[in-house]
Order: sequence, then structure tokens, then C-alpha cells
Amino acid sequence: MEIRFCQSLLLLITLTTSNFTSANSVPSVTEEAWQLINQKKLSSAQSILAEWLKKVPEDIEAKYLYARTLAWNNKTDEAISLIDKLLEKQPQNSDFLFTKATVLSWQKKTNSAISILDNARHISPGDKAIWNLELKLLKHKVSEASEKNHLKFIALKNKYEAIQTEYYLQFLERYQAPATITRISTKKENYLLLGKSHEKLSIDTGDWQSTLLELGTIWKKHPLSFSFENSSRFNMNDNQAMFSALTIMDNNLQLNTSIAASSSNDLYPVWQFAMEASKSLKKINILQYKWQHRKYSTDVIDSNNLSFSRYFGSFLPKVTVNITTINNNDILPGYSTSLSWFINDKDFIRISFSQGKEAEYLNKKLEDITKTEFIGVDGRWNIISDWNALIALGHHKQGTVYNKDGIFIGLQRRF
Repeated sequence: MEIRFCQSLLLLITLTTSNFTSANSVPSVTEEAWQLINQKKLSSAQSILAEWLKKVPEDIEAKYLYARTLAWNNKTDEAISLIDKLLEKQPQNSDFLFTKATVLSWQKKTNSAISILDNARHISPGDKAIWNLELKLLKHKVSEASEKNHLKFIALKNKYEAIQTEYYLQFLERYQAPATITRISTKKENYLLLGKSHEKLSIDTGDWQSTLLELGTIWKKHPLSFSFENSSRFNMNDNQAMFSALTIMDNNLQLNTSIAASSSNDLYPVWQFAMEASKSLKKINILQYKWQHRKYSTDVIDSNNLSFSRYFGSFLPKVTVNITTINNNDILPGYSTSLSWFINDKDFIRISFSQGKEAEYLNKKLEDITKTEFIGVDGRWNIISDWNALIALGHHKQGTVYNKDGIFIGLQRRF
């Protein structure tokens, strides 16, 4: 019973409040029930909800809470029966599906729970609690199968890794260390980020410092971000503003568009525009195309990049080919290979390594095709509540031209 009640408290924390449309609902009844639940008086909460439902049987919110009190009070069969009646009216309600799957998992009916969570995950892909529960149940099934049936173990392991990969794509933010300008995020949360970066170059004027302020939000299901960055290198200062918009389509296609403008002291282009399309193929293969147009004070640079990557559990190898043109004249092909390792999916730690041959435009001078190499570590740690700490370390080598070591430290507040 104590174990069940602990599970109940976890469910209280992870469940989000649903929107219900009952004209007869009286909030004070459910509020009183929640007060009793928080005081661990489940039977009393169950009684007042039962009495209320005799008067107003169509109150969906009260009926849903009543079903949960039944489950938390170890009356799981009655709870599932009531949730099934709610699902008859709202079959696409992911909260109802998640609760039913949770109760089934308490009854050790793991296969049925996983099947329901599959459906709920596709209805509400942004609900992290659904993903976490399904991954937890699948991991348990994989562990069981490894001791009994090798073929079943392989099949379950493949499904677990495929869903884990979708989880990475859905929730993990990807940072381009150490400057951390480009991000992809589908988290339905707003955030404010303040960051500071410091880079040391082996050539020219040496140190380069930047301060970044970024605001992210969701507008009609589209993640948007606006950033402002001030950079200084000795007596040169530059300000850059960037706006990015991400469009996520149902067929695993993502479009990321960004436009930036700067006051330009040659640290940045005067303005730039980029469009990136990513397509997931069979869940774990990713095809990506990016076009970028940059205008400097003297030159115009266009680049086209085509990349292919595939997840192998926590590893993501990637191959990229690109063509760069300068003022529509010089055409320079290049390539790069990279490997990223996602060590931890809770707080997120990643190690990245890449190398290849690419065209490099530095200080308004084309350095031709030269060998590049990059290694970096970046991550995000939850400090307390909605506060996250971000850090990125990177070393970038560009042929014999320069070495660059950088660090980025940021503080993020989600709201």
C-alpha cells in the first residue's frame, strides 16, 4: 500500500492539468477533494466526489479525479472501468490514456500499458511524462527478455532505442559549442537565457568575448527565439540580433528558419539568412539540408550543406558535404564527419568531435580549402526548479591558420 501511495504522489507531480468542458462543474468540489488528497485522506476525497457525481454525473473533471482517487486507494479495476467510460467520450484525451496506462502498469499489465502509451505519445508528443513512463516500462521489458528469450530481447531493445531516439529529437536541445548560437528545441516552454562566452585565438588580436541574451517562446505551436549578442575584441565591438523560427510537421519534417543582422565590424556578416530542413527517415535516420546566405561588407557567401546522420542508441555519427560560393564565382566543395555521444538524457551531456575539409572565410580573406577539426563538450544541468545551467567547451583548429579555444557559460530560466 505504501508503495502504491508513493507511486500516486509521483503521478500527482507528473500529470498536467487538462482542459475540461463541463458547464455544470463546481471548482470548489474538486479543490476540496485535492486538499483532502494532499492531506492523504483519499477515502474522504473519494466520498465527496462520489456524492457530487450523484448530483452531476456529467462532470468530467470530477469523474476523472474520482477515477484517480480509486486507483490511488488500490481500487484499480474500478478506476480503469471509469476511465474507459471517459475515453468513450474523449478517445483522444492523452491524460486519460496516460492515467489508464499508469494504473495498468501498477497491475503488472506492462504490454497493455505500452500499447496505450504508444497511442498517447502520438496524440501529445510534447508530454514528457508519457515518454518517460513508456521508456521505463520498455527498459523493464528489455531486462526481463534478456534473461528468457534472445529474439524477443532484440526486438524490444530495437523498439526501446527507436523511442529513445525520438525522445532525444523531441526534447533535447542541441548546442553548437562554444558560441551556442544555433539551437533546435521542441519543448513547449518559454525560457530566458543569459550567457557569456570567451574565446582565445592563436592569431590576430587574440581574445574574443561575447554576452548573449536570448528569449524563447511558443507561438501557435511554433518554437520561436530572439537573441541579442554583443561581442568585443580589443577595440572592436559588434552587436548581432537573430530571430529563429522552427516549424514541425506531422511527417517527421522540421523547417528551421533564421535571419540575423549586425552592426558589423567584421566579426559577423552585415546580415545573414539561413533555412534548414530536417527529415526523419524510419525514426532513427535523419536527412538534413541547409542553405545559408551571408553578406559581408565586401563579399557575399552562399553555402549549401547536405547531411546524413543515424542514431545508434546514444551515439550520433554524421556525414556532411557542402558547396561554398564566394560572390557567385569561387566554387569550393568540402566535407566533414562528426560523432556525438549523448551521455545523459536527464540533464544532458554531450561530447562532439568532427573533422573534414571545408572552405573557411576569415577576416575577409578566403583561406581556400583547408583541414578543420573540432572537439567540444556541452551540457545542461537543472539547478533548482526551472533554473538550468549551461556550459560548453570547445577547441577548433583551422589548418595551420589558427587554433581557437572557447568556453560558454549560461543561466536559463524556464517559465
